[in-house]
Amino acid sequence: QVQDIHAQEEEQGRLGRFRDAWNAYYGHVPNALKVEYGKPDDNVKLNLMRLFVDKGVSFLFGKEANFRIDEEKERNPQEQYLDEVWLFNRKRTFLQTVGLSGGICGEAFVKIVPPGPANRLPRLINLEPATVSVRGDLHDIQSVHQYVIKYNSIDPQSGKAVAVRQ
Repeated sequence: QVQDIHAQEEEQGRLGRFRDAWNAYYGHVPNALKVEYGKPDDNVKLNLMRLFVDKGVSFLFGKEANFRIDEEKERNPQEQYLDEVWLFNRKRTFLQTVGLSGGICGEAFVKIVPPGPANRLPRLINLEPATVSVRGDLHDIQSVHQYVIKYNSIDPQSGKAVAVRQ
């Protein structure tokens, strides 16, 4: 019971940090100076976080990322398949959004949707970090047991709010 309360408090703190980080990225920060009624606002807000994050993402993914399985110049069948998957998922745009999400929140998660009747290639989804919780060994942070994806949505058929958990 106590552990559950502690875990909930920790999760709420994590979500609050994500919210604050996104607000800072978009320049929604509190004034440094108090503004008196009827007086001019002398606050100047420099959005250094956005500059820092965008520069980091550009450094990571500004040039075309290449994935190779071997050192041969000719692309082997596995590399050709990877090229198709990346083309299907718009590699540059996808990697930029994953980098942005990770740069702001400090965590990035990608969901791989296997090929199916609608798609012959796997689909990559950049997950909002606030929707993903990592469950693992309390004594070994590298031992992950489960990734839980939770978010609220609207059911397209009924129009009612639903809680989604994967």
